[in-house]
Amino acid sequence: MSRSKRDALHDSPAIDFNPSRWPLDRDDEDEVYFPFGHGSRKCPGLPFAQTEMVAVLPKIFKDYNVELVVSDETLAVCNGNVRMAWQRTRDDAIRRLKDDVETNLNI
Repeated sequence: MSRSKRDALHDSPAIDFNPSRWPLDRDDEDEVYFPFGHGSRKCPGLPFAQTEMVAVLPKIFKDYNVELVVSDETLAVCNGNVRMAWQRTRDDAIRRLKDDVETNLNI
């Protein structure tokens, strides 16, 4: 992807699949995501939640489609060009993942 395209998408981490962002042995512990806590304060429901995710997600993806929805307004702006409208919607979703998703901490 070109540098100008990356800049237009606000250099979102969603542009590239990079699983190395999530390992637990990283030095920069500030950026590691622990949805169930860590160490002695780890959520006791973690094994149950992991089992549920393994059971529920395949069922959801087997029975339903996950797709990017292009609005009628975007399609109109793109003069009915479905491919262009889809790409514009995808780029907007990538920008939103970078700019609009916030972390919420529950205690």
